[in-house]
Amino acid sequence: MKIKNLSNYILILILAAAAVLRFNNINQPFIDAFSWPQANTAMIADNFFRVDWNFLHPQVSWGGDDPNYQAREFPTVSYIAGTLYFLLGEHEWVGRAVVVLFGLWGIFAFYKLVTHIRDTKTALVSAAVLAIMPGSIFVDRSFLSDPAMVALVTTSFWMLLVYLRTGRELYLVLAGVTGAWGVASKYIGLVIVLPMVYAIGSYVRQSSGRDRYSITALGTFGFFVLEAAIFNLLWAYRLNPTHTEQPLLGVESSVWEDGIGTWLDQSYFLAELWQILNGWLWTTPILLLVLVGLCLPGVNQKGEKKTRCKYVTPLPWLFHVWLLALGVFYIFCAKELVYYPWTLAILNPAAAALSGHAIVQLISFITSKKQSALSVVLMLFFLFFIGFNGHKATGWLYQAYAQESYEMGLELRQITQPHEMIVTLANTIDDPIALYYSQRRGWAFSRAVETKGRAWNQLSEDDNKSILMFERLRLQGADWLGIVDERRKDFWVNHPKLVDHINRTCHFQEKTSKWVLYKVPGEVA
Repeated sequence: MKIKNLSNYILILILAAAAVLRFNNINQPFIDAFSWPQANTAMIADNFFRVDWNFLHPQVSWGGDDPNYQAREFPTVSYIAGTLYFLLGEHEWVGRAVVVLFGLWGIFAFYKLVTHIRDTKTALVSAAVLAIMPGSIFVDRSFLSDPAMVALVTTSFWMLLVYLRTGRELYLVLAGVTGAWGVASKYIGLVIVLPMVYAIGSYVRQSSGRDRYSITALGTFGFFVLEAAIFNLLWAYRLNPTHTEQPLLGVESSVWEDGIGTWLDQSYFLAELWQILNGWLWTTPILLLVLVGLCLPGVNQKGEKKTRCKYVTPLPWLFHVWLLALGVFYIFCAKELVYYPWTLAILNPAAAALSGHAIVQLISFITSKKQSALSVVLMLFFLFFIGFNGHKATGWLYQAYAQESYEMGLELRQITQPHEMIVTLANTIDDPIALYYSQRRGWAFSRAVETKGRAWNQLSEDDNKSILMFERLRLQGADWLGIVDERRKDFWVNHPKLVDHINRTCHFQEKTSKWVLYKVPGEVA
């Protein structure tokens, strides 16, 4: 009992540390490295709050005056935040807090998952690694759907293992509900299906397991989770072709869109993937520990029974299969994963489990059972080194990259009328953050310009295309144009024909060290 209580206290301490790390600077505007995806999520929450409560009709504000339905992912986080706005007001900390709470639950569910695979010590160390993992901290405080998706599918896996160990079908129902919810929230949650199949197969293939489990019930569970993904696609196709110019998330970034030859010419984006994993998501210490963990799958494998658990089956390769599942997904959607790196958060639980296992095993090789104090010191050293190195490596992610866009949006909110529509050119191409803070509808100018073949974060080289698109926006009702100062080289220097057209056909209103504002007349004189 004392050992169990100690484990609970340590888990509470881990969750408290995770909360402190994630709630830090919770009031920060959405102007960090993930500015534009957070702006999308925030716009959807804002439209739930101000325009339409319909859960199945999430809207953004960057497609003009018409309803701009965005069916890229199920709006779990946006809807919860939009509902809380009625009670707490619309603040950045509300949206971030929703995501942080999902992230904390995800750490708890992950700990419970690992306790069904390895010993309690390894589960605690693995949970601690996930709590201080640099990429996990940053993603878990970003107003995105990914932390909710990861928490839900991790909970589903935990419930599935409890069912496999107890045979109680209530846990299978809970696994189905949370799994379907997670996959619907973001379809990359399907990565969890392959390790689930591995776990089910490991239990059922035993001679005693064939009589213990209902194949019908397990089949229904699998169908329910897969049906959520199918529903998500059908729902997305129902909304997207009718109401928005944007394609489904992932479709424009898949191998069949560009061709496998193009991807092979770019080395399948492996350099970009390495930069993400080594640069901020995991960093070098975790990468090395994951490698060690991959080489030690069966050492000290859990084999004892737990209370109310009738059957135990070792799952030494479970987290290997988890990584393999992401590898299969990467073959078809590598470009999406490196272009939208927050989606790689689905890897973090597997990396934390392998790292935790590696730490425990390395310490066991160095120390004896009688050197418990030394073991604790070494464990704390590993965790401190991971946290310190991660803090140094990820400081750049928190910088205010979209500060000018944020302030320009606030200024536009002050000088424009609610019915007026705005065109913005922000710090980062395609970023609608200025539109969000203006609380107006309109367009991110770069979204209106063809993007295929265009250099990242630059306008089209052909000014005639940009002029044509701008005139289309004028015809659609654009009233204001805002351009941040950071775009001065790309816009003012590299596109003289476009600049001349705007100066001739728009009315200059305001210029500061951070932005330029124009009034866009409905007709050109």
